[in-house]
Amino acid sequence: MPQWQFRVMIALSSVLSLVPLVLCLPLWRYLRVETIQRWRRVLSMIGLGLATAASLVPPLWLFAMVLLSRAEDSHESPMLGIMIEAIVAGLGCVILAAIALCFAKGKVRWMGLTACIVTIALFLLSFLPVMPSSTR
Repeated sequence: MPQWQFRVMIALSSVLSLVPLVLCLPLWRYLRVETIQRWRRVLSMIGLGLATAASLVPPLWLFAMVLLSRAEDSHESPMLGIMIEAIVAGLGCVILAAIALCFAKGKVRWMGLTACIVTIALFLLSFLPVMPSSTR
């Protein structure tokens, strides 16, 4: 793949990886107007906080994969190891966020759960094999 195509693909992937964050950030103002019991409000705040933090997993994963593809020696390994551990922790946060968001109401519940699903889907899409184009 030529260098310019690789850069365009990384740029488009970076923009796409920010979708969960774009879904989570506006939900914070809807959280304040929810009329639900106090314990459900606390759980929905925890869930939205975890979902917002976990929405940083796809861009971090993409950045780690770009660094990993360019790593030649083990001097960058400690940083990549920490990034990959953070990504695994973030994916655990997605699961906890989805469970906690089940107690929210309305837009906060459904858009928060959508952000969690998109986060996991973007992570899983990174494992799909890319078919090389035939050069004739």
